[in-house]
Amino acid sequence: MDASDRTFRHELMYPKEFAEAVARCPLAYVPLGLLEWHGEHLPLGVDGLKSHALCLAVARAVGGGVVLPPFYVGRPGFTSFPGTMTYRHEVVRDVLVGALEELEKMGFRAVLMVAGHYGRPQQDTIAEAVATFSRQSRVKVLALCETEAVEHLGYRGDHGGPWETSITLALLPELVRLDAFRPGEQSIPEYKVPPRPDRFAFELGGFRFAWQEDLRRTVTPEDARHKLQDVVRELAKRVEELLAAKDS
Repeated sequence: MDASDRTFRHELMYPKEFAEAVARCPLAYVPLGLLEWHGEHLPLGVDGLKSHALCLAVARAVGGGVVLPPFYVGRPGFTSFPGTMTYRHEVVRDVLVGALEELEKMGFRAVLMVAGHYGRPQQDTIAEAVATFSRQSRVKVLALCETEAVEHLGYRGDHGGPWETSITLALLPELVRLDAFRPGEQSIPEYKVPPRPDRFAFELGGFRFAWQEDLRRTVTPEDARHKLQDVVRELAKRVEELLAAKDS
């Protein structure tokens, strides 16, 4: 843990420290993830772990704000794959709306939600939660996947591929096991998933997952550091804009 992390981490603060942090900079960072299979080279919680570490890196760059622990309530998701837990749309929406209401109660005036888990179901649900909350509040909320901040630089999100592996390597190198990575089609034991109204075909089993790129050769610490520098810089710009807008 970086020595400065206690300055920003909600769960490590004492009540007086928390009140002082909110008074200094009433901005909350909300990391969003999912417990989900990403291959044998990344941990199941990588989405939340990397979004949390990324929020801390941005808070250090900006010099303020409070970083919440990661939320692991998200939409599908490879529900049938080992260790994966996904939730219905209304569950995720209500949890996020409730979290935003609690942040407003505690005095935050701006919120940055960083989703480490991607996909249209997740992004649509987050957008609905933010819209629902914003109809009744003046708190400024910006929600995005980390890759949305750097799409103009040519970066694209993936699932356990070069982007996620690189960013995790730069942020949390001890969690990346490149020696366990194998390219090509993956042999994945699958759960039997009961039908539910919001299901997607790929959740129910029989999905063929393959990596074309050999990450053992293409993911390097130097490239990972460059990617991290780019995304932290661009997210810090968004934070400055958010803080400027909170008084409007």
